[in-house]
Amino acid sequence: MNEVEINLIRKIAAGDTAAFEVAYKNYFPTLVTAAFRITGSEDDANDIAQNILQNLWSRRAFLDIHTSLEAWLVTSVKHASYKHILKTKRTQEATEVYTQLLDPFTLSATDADLTRGTVYDAIDKLSPRRREIFTMHKIENKSHPEIAAQLNISIQTVKNTMVDAYKELIPILKANKLLLWEIILWVTFNIKEL
Repeated sequence: MNEVEINLIRKIAAGDTAAFEVAYKNYFPTLVTAAFRITGSEDDANDIAQNILQNLWSRRAFLDIHTSLEAWLVTSVKHASYKHILKTKRTQEATEVYTQLLDPFTLSATDADLTRGTVYDAIDKLSPRRREIFTMHKIENKSHPEIAAQLNISIQTVKNTMVDAYKELIPILKANKLLLWEIILWVTFNIKEL
């Protein structure tokens, strides 16, 4: 780290807005480029770069940078970009699963009897934690916040586990010739009756 960067960091830490503006003008394009290479989205890249620079300013009193400011900012942008990609992927997967629940299909009584055994066999094959959360939500009719509180985990962990449970159930049930939307609808609307 050179003397110019050391002084720039000191001035930013002291609340010098002019020093922050210099850092913003110097590093923003580099940060956008780094984020864009990971996200592939110009809008997301701009948002991520903006957020990192805002965090730099809002946490200026706690700055503890031992590398160059640029390297520190680029590393922060990369971490934020990867985190954004993971969050976006999880959101898309959850949306795909839950969107399929909106189909108005219902099974006949005979199909429901056949499906009931297949679904319970599939649920038994879930990993213990997924089975526990899935059962609490679908059979015990507990909400995500209730499950999170009871198991001392985050609500997002409950949501992610439900998505993972569906993803684990689908191949098992497909192998038994059940259509994906039949599976999801039946589980969603009928399992509570059992």
